[in-house]
Amino acid sequence: MLRVKLQRAFTCTRMNVVARAIRRSVGTRLVRSPAYHAGVTAATPYGLFASALSTIPSSSTTNRFRDLAEALKSSKDLASIHLSCSALAAEVNNSHASLPASLSSSDDDRLLFILHLLAVSGRSEDWRRIEEILRDLRPVLGMKPSSHLYSSMLLRLASEGHHQRALELLLKMPQLPGHFTPDLDQVHLVLETCVETSELQFMQDFVASMRRMGQRPTTKTFTILFRAYGRLAARNDIIPSIDQLSTLIGEYVRQGLAFEPTVADVLYEIYADIGRLDQAKEIRSIYESVSSSPPDKSSTVLPAQRGRPFDPTRSILRSSKSYSEMEKVTQRLGVQCSVDHYTIVMNNCIRSGNFGEAFHIYAKSKEAGITPDSALIAPLLRVLGQEGSERAIDRATSIYREFADAHPFLHSTTPGRKTLNDHSSGPDAAIYDRLFRMLLSSSNFGKCLPVVESLLDEMKDRGLPMDTNSVGTVQILLEMRRTQNFAQAMDLYREYRNQLNEHGFHAILQEYCRISFVGDLEVPLITQYFSIVNDMRLRRVPITSKVYTIILHHIGVTATKIKQTSFNANDSRRAFQRLVSTTRRVHDYLTLDPSISPDAILWNQLMNTYQRLDCFGDACRLWEMMYLTGRFDQVSVNIMLDACAYANHLAMAQSILTKLRKTGFALDLRNWNTWIECLCRNGKFAAAMEVVCVEMGKNGMEPDVESIKLLSKFARRDNISSDFLLQIERSLPQLWECLPKEIRNP
Repeated sequence: MLRVKLQRAFTCTRMNVVARAIRRSVGTRLVRSPAYHAGVTAATPYGLFASALSTIPSSSTTNRFRDLAEALKSSKDLASIHLSCSALAAEVNNSHASLPASLSSSDDDRLLFILHLLAVSGRSEDWRRIEEILRDLRPVLGMKPSSHLYSSMLLRLASEGHHQRALELLLKMPQLPGHFTPDLDQVHLVLETCVETSELQFMQDFVASMRRMGQRPTTKTFTILFRAYGRLAARNDIIPSIDQLSTLIGEYVRQGLAFEPTVADVLYEIYADIGRLDQAKEIRSIYESVSSSPPDKSSTVLPAQRGRPFDPTRSILRSSKSYSEMEKVTQRLGVQCSVDHYTIVMNNCIRSGNFGEAFHIYAKSKEAGITPDSALIAPLLRVLGQEGSERAIDRATSIYREFADAHPFLHSTTPGRKTLNDHSSGPDAAIYDRLFRMLLSSSNFGKCLPVVESLLDEMKDRGLPMDTNSVGTVQILLEMRRTQNFAQAMDLYREYRNQLNEHGFHAILQEYCRISFVGDLEVPLITQYFSIVNDMRLRRVPITSKVYTIILHHIGVTATKIKQTSFNANDSRRAFQRLVSTTRRVHDYLTLDPSISPDAILWNQLMNTYQRLDCFGDACRLWEMMYLTGRFDQVSVNIMLDACAYANHLAMAQSILTKLRKTGFALDLRNWNTWIECLCRNGKFAAAMEVVCVEMGKNGMEPDVESIKLLSKFARRDNISSDFLLQIERSLPQLWECLPKEIRNP
């Protein structure tokens, strides 16, 4: 409550500053002669200052500028920024006295935050505000356009996942104040920062856009791109594709780039680091064969002579998957393993699924006095995050503490980070982000709350950026967990929502549903939920199908819980009706949303929700639309057959199958089993036997054990003689041998 009061007081104070400064500027405006105004009209806003250098400003003028400048720097959202900018620009235009150089000291961190918010929004009026701040308001704010300033903006955008906005800024830099052409360092800065969070297609499109920035890709550009592809494959736990890498190599050649040994090494390491030496040799051979200056095959030059140290231990350990193998290598070579060596072998263990050995190697690294780094710790946290148990969370917290203690930060009374490039060693933002996700997934919120708060404090002490999506998401989620009410967390949500990207908003929507779908559902869920979605739209955050599947999933789960709970009839009826109304309104929003084109997956989620709510008519109407537009799949068929089974509408199920048969649509095994269940549930056991013993074989599909289990289940329910098993044994002898004894001998 104290936080809310302070926030409201701060907001009122800031607004009053703007209003007071505007009133003062209006009240003291001077009346000039027409000739004077004619001369001023032709001048630019900046020219007003340049032409009046000899005039000494009054104390009241200086105070007005200070108030308005402070109001702008204190702005936390786009509306406040535009209001403060308009007031300050009006004061600049109406003032005819210059300002002393000491009027406003440059406050880069706060002003950079303002520019960042405007760039993230990306609307044309927001780009104009950036120009105004850097050009027209420069004498007041003291922020000079520079290559370093744009680099800081680019880094913030890219590191927070706003990849498209970073690309737009690079393309707009020549038109923005300063008229800087992006240099290769800035291009590579964005490309390298995007590696951890973007997809390969964006990075390829980014490289293709370099010509529009006045730059051409270099060998370093493609080195970043090749390394990015390797990391993306590792992130998705897939083996890099030789074909895709060959396509990238082809683009490298089309750019007229010659053979470069370091590029060959990078391509080789993509596969060598995961123990696939044959593919490593193949991709290097492809690169050597198509590049314009292939290497001298007789050359004995080692990588160390090509500008990087050659490490034979690293090469040998690329295929090692245990600590004992590490020991043998080090004894044979007479060397001590570094943190890099431990990381290679530990990653090999994790890729092969031997998690126990990976943690054993980490323990051995501690015994050897190895100072851990992020590359060593991150894979362990990823494994523990996948487990998700309370024990795993405790272990992850313990590993982090060991890591943090190995890289202590210095307490100081001096100001913290000056730019985004200044940060402490040790834990980075990605490490904290993974820990936050693990801790917030815990059901023991009381235990994890102080841990999360202490991690936020440590991030700040280490000089890491606090205006990121990760931090904003955590702050909002913590407040929602504390209050268990979104309305009470609204003030903090408004404070941090400008930091959220697509993933952050999704986390807020998930938490909103988690705390809202409880009790008697009296809260008007749909209105508040889509107000958050509207915030995404206003900030030009992509609206995807996940926005809708989140709430539909929670509605379906809640419907199932209500069915399984011994509510009295009136309570169940009221709760169900509210869920039905909510689902239909979500359907309306989805139909009218121009920003999204629903695919089969999203329609399936909606249809499944209707089915769970016993809204058979709504499900049928949705199916007809999906069938006519061709946006359906095997899952869609399964949902409808299941709905028909529970609604006792066998005729509808038969109609669906008839239409599908005419179009040549192939049912999968699960569709057939659902059809068998539908027949049995509607008292057509003999027809279900016909499907299992005859129809499935005719359509190229063999029944499985699950098919027989369904027949056995309904035979017991309906007291049908076990003689049907004799027919199964005669018709499907191979399947009969695979059946459990309890089915063959009931």
